[in-house]
Amino acid sequence: MLLVLGFHLNLPGLFRVGWVGVDLFFVLSGFLISGLLFSDYQKYGEIRLKRFWVRRAFRIIPPLYAFLAVMAAFSFALIRPFPWRNFAASASFSLDYLGNATQGFIGHTWSLGIEEQFYLSLPLLLAGLIALRRLHLLLPIALLIGLACFLFRLHDPHFQYAHLRIDALFVGVLLRYLHDFKPDMFGKASGHYVLVPGLLFFIPAFLLKPQAGFTHSLNYSLIAGCCGCLLAWSIAHDTYRFWNLLPLKLLAALGFYSYSVYLWQQPITLIIMEAFPHSIVAIALGFALAISTGIAMARLIEMPALAMRERLGAGNTDDDMRATPASPRAPQSPYFA
Repeated sequence: MLLVLGFHLNLPGLFRVGWVGVDLFFVLSGFLISGLLFSDYQKYGEIRLKRFWVRRAFRIIPPLYAFLAVMAAFSFALIRPFPWRNFAASASFSLDYLGNATQGFIGHTWSLGIEEQFYLSLPLLLAGLIALRRLHLLLPIALLIGLACFLFRLHDPHFQYAHLRIDALFVGVLLRYLHDFKPDMFGKASGHYVLVPGLLFFIPAFLLKPQAGFTHSLNYSLIAGCCGCLLAWSIAHDTYRFWNLLPLKLLAALGFYSYSVYLWQQPITLIIMEAFPHSIVAIALGFALAISTGIAMARLIEMPALAMRERLGAGNTDDDMRATPASPRAPQSPYFA
């Protein structure tokens, strides 16, 4: 989240390619969401589709629609003609197909479209493989999806905001499958040697060119793979003492509010960068306002929606949290609950 925020505030250095934070999030999302589904399968022998989708709806829709309502009122007062198409596409999780995902207060919701399409398709894929008793085929399927994304990206210069980034999600799914069902393979894939490419996940981003082509597509594949290495190492070595350092604890606490911070940072950073272009004031104010607004909106919208979900009996949080590795250092966020 901080990488994306720094990117939108035009911070130099690493933050110049801070958009890779979205890919890192995709990998983490694939890992944790597939973990919820694998936990269901291990406990009940099936994927409870309705329960999963209802819980996702309570998680994603209330904060998003509240954000869109505020942005619609704001845009209606300032923008002519009003961008109906973008708002309709964002509300239907199809901005990556039908709208303009490169600008505006709601342009960043293209990534939520990819996430939601993933939430709809992955449970169906897993349910089908389980029904056929062929869950092991998930491994080659994930590899084929990665290859297909790489090949299609070769000829599409606009894939940055579309489903051709879904290979990053399936890197996370693949890691979770190995973690839950092939622990020996996961152990080999998460040794200390993977920390080197993991920590260098931003290097391919510096090498990207604006046009489509082999190198361009390959670099996106490398970014997803490097993010997967970083996640695998973090999960396998989550008992190290340095995880208790205060900065990492503060980052973990911020991660709890990451969804709302991500939603609200876009209009905040756009307005601030217009008012204070290329200044330290914009950077400090942008970080402060985006984080504080995200935390406030999470408490105002997200938490009550989750409380209502539990009151309506759409499952309990304890079930979900078992799907993450049994460690206090495991990635935790209400976004995935």
